[in-house]
Amino acid sequence: MHRNNIYKIINVAAFIGVIFVFFILNLLFSNKSGISEREKRELASMPNLTVKSYINGSFFKDYETYFADRFVFRDSFIHISDIFMSLKGYASDGVEIVKTNANLINGSSETNEVSNAGQFIIVNNTGFETFTYNEYFMSFYINAINYYADNLSKDIKIYSILAPTSIEFNLPEKYTSLTESQKKGIDYVNDKFRDNVNSVDVYSNLETNKDEYLYFKTDHHWTALGAYRAYEAFMLEKGEKPAAIDSYERIESNTEYLGSIYGITSNKKLENNKDIIWYYNINEPLTYEVHDKNNEVTYDESVFYPRYFNREGKYAVFMGGDVAYAKITTKNTDKKKIMIIKDSYANAFIPFLIPHYCEIYVADPRSCQYNIINTIEQNNIDELLFVDYTMTLNLPEFSEMIKNLAIQNPNE
Repeated sequence: MHRNNIYKIINVAAFIGVIFVFFILNLLFSNKSGISEREKRELASMPNLTVKSYINGSFFKDYETYFADRFVFRDSFIHISDIFMSLKGYASDGVEIVKTNANLINGSSETNEVSNAGQFIIVNNTGFETFTYNEYFMSFYINAINYYADNLSKDIKIYSILAPTSIEFNLPEKYTSLTESQKKGIDYVNDKFRDNVNSVDVYSNLETNKDEYLYFKTDHHWTALGAYRAYEAFMLEKGEKPAAIDSYERIESNTEYLGSIYGITSNKKLENNKDIIWYYNINEPLTYEVHDKNNEVTYDESVFYPRYFNREGKYAVFMGGDVAYAKITTKNTDKKKIMIIKDSYANAFIPFLIPHYCEIYVADPRSCQYNIINTIEQNNIDELLFVDYTMTLNLPEFSEMIKNLAIQNPNE
């Protein structure tokens, strides 16, 4: 037999052998816990095979995700990948582009924030999530908000806050070509809203104060100060006076931490740039009624949870993290009622509203089971506010969740 043919047979046999070995290893040692400790998230579950999922192909797509999540030695392979990625900095200041299987909007980490796919830039030991300007994706968000504008009483005041992320203000200018303009995306979306949707310009106030510590360096959220600057802009839109920043008591964690971007990328450079976290205490009596995703109800007298200062997911100090549905009842009986549909950016923002409302309702599209239009009508709520960070414009599935809050369980 020709030597080249022998080599080909050996190569094919070796390749098949490797596949067979990993097949056996996956049967015996794949992650059965359903949790990735490294990425701090739940792994994909085995999808159900139905006629519909088979025909539309969703079963095969979901199974591919399931298999990739449960692949044996997955965390070790991710670690090896991190090492190679750390060697790929192509500029003297150590810029890296990190592509992952995660973004920061859906999922179930401690702050309920991990899933799908994203791209991050690491520069000067700081992490940034990149933005893509895509009008098709943005149309889902526009349609979701406009659905409420079309189906609620015109007496209900509707507001929208799209929060830009730190990449808009803190990414060095020479690397701005690595992302696209969130300002352009925000302006496009705001222009497509119905006339009865009031777009709140938080961008300008954040830009004016961009030299402040408005955003975390290893986490995708804004800080309490960034949320305060958005609150200032919201009060300006409403024609009300915001409380002065020095009127609050600042409560700070005594430990630094590494946030969500580090949790997803595991980038070693971020370890050199840990964040601090604090909240501005709103010292007013209230009842905080929390409904979890199973509609179990608990009550508290504060919207701040300093016990999270001693945990990895420190951002959950605000509101206790992402809850399915909540109601804050204050002593301000002469004030109005507001409903807030939101992602986690709102968690640091909502407490500033406590002195301005008698009741604040909060719904998270990822887990809330209530029909929000019915809730607004049944509770005589005066205002509706959407608070989402700009990356939601890249995620049609999240926009569909927002819309679904208006149409689910219509007879509840």
